[in-house]
Amino acid sequence: MGAAGAPGSVLASLSRYSELPAVGAKGKIKVSAAITVHTTVTAADEQLATTLEEPLRCQEQEVRTDERIFGLMSNATPYGQGNNTSDDQVVEIGSYSTGDSKQTYFWYVTRLGTVTLAVSVKGAEGYSDTELNKYGAQANVTMLNRVKSELGGKS
Repeated sequence: MGAAGAPGSVLASLSRYSELPAVGAKGKIKVSAAITVHTTVTAADEQLATTLEEPLRCQEQEVRTDERIFGLMSNATPYGQGNNTSDDQVVEIGSYSTGDSKQTYFWYVTRLGTVTLAVSVKGAEGYSDTELNKYGAQANVTMLNRVKSELGGKS
């Protein structure tokens, strides 16, 4: 049986939300992280396929009241094609807005076996796309290394 409220192909899922506080002229960055353990590799692959295809179907999405992401594009990097750390990875890039503020949005979804992990970064005033990408990529790698360690692999 799957995790409460999740599809039957999900054994467990955990999400966390956090913020990097505003410092000086730089605003507050919103970050989310999630990990999901699926019953099969196929189920985990389906999550990545949905992530990759979603921007094609809906380039604008309302996240919460007065928060939306738009102008979405996604790119997949399977193992061996510039990706030597996981079985598959999808990166989604777009814009995030709340009120009158528009910032960059990154979402990384990575699969290792039956485990998928996701990190999203919603930009803030004073941060370059390079900085935001660095935060997201760093969080993604940290989570991936922990998954590898838990599964008995080398990180």
